Amino acid sequence: MPPIKVLFGMMVLKEGQGWSDAQLFDQCRFNLQVMRSLGMFNSDDDVPVESTYYDINITEAKLHDSKGLSKMIFPKDTIIVEDRAYFDFQLMLQRFQAENVFVTRIKANTVFEQIRELELPERGHFKG
Repeated sequence: MPPIKVLFGMMVLKEGQGWSDAQLFDQCRFNLQVMRSLGMFNSDDDVPVESTYYDINITEAKLHDSKGLSKMIFPKDTIIVEDRAYFDFQLMLQRFQAENVFVTRIKANTVFEQIRELELPERGHFKG
């Protein structure tokens, strides 16, 4: 996956040049000046693909992350790893319903009841 600065640079180029999405991706793949302006100097650098570009959610810096939570429900079987800043029970319920898989850190003051504990396997997957 390309760094966030490449994706942000693509957004700036698209708006500044008035390019369509198709023009943007053509320029990123074949225009050496555009590639260099995005920091892609080597032939083995990842060229951004449409799925990466469209799956990123960038908000204004003054907008708190919690305001964008409604946009953080993803297609079935998406794996999400995030910090406890996103620990929100309503969000978790929506993700369960959307069949997202997620890992988050629990907040220290969360009250919960442990139902069962699974042992970590040496290799492979959980069976539980």
